[in-house]
Amino acid sequence: MPECKTCKGTGAVLGDAGLRCGACDGWGRVDELPEMIAKNFAIATPIGTECIYFSTKPFDRNLAIRTKISSAPWVLGSGHVVVGLDGMSGGKSIEHIAFETTDRP
Repeated sequence: MPECKTCKGTGAVLGDAGLRCGACDGWGRVDELPEMIAKNFAIATPIGTECIYFSTKPFDRNLAIRTKISSAPWVLGSGHVVVGLDGMSGGKSIEHIAFETTDRP
């Protein structure tokens, strides 16, 4: 398995959206091509998907903004993958976006 660039773990898991780090739950943190990351993110989170945007890292729940995905992701020249969010201008890094699940016990 590829090594995660963030946590240096080998917890990469193959899911419906492709490879992602199972240890730190990061999108685009496993060695993949940015174009593949953007494609997999688009499949997993279509336009209209509800999400939480954090403008800073480490994430602070007090600064969380609830919004929705408003565009398909695209790759910047730097290789970062960004996506449009409702009510915000420009692209926001997918590494600053989280999703809440309701399937927790």
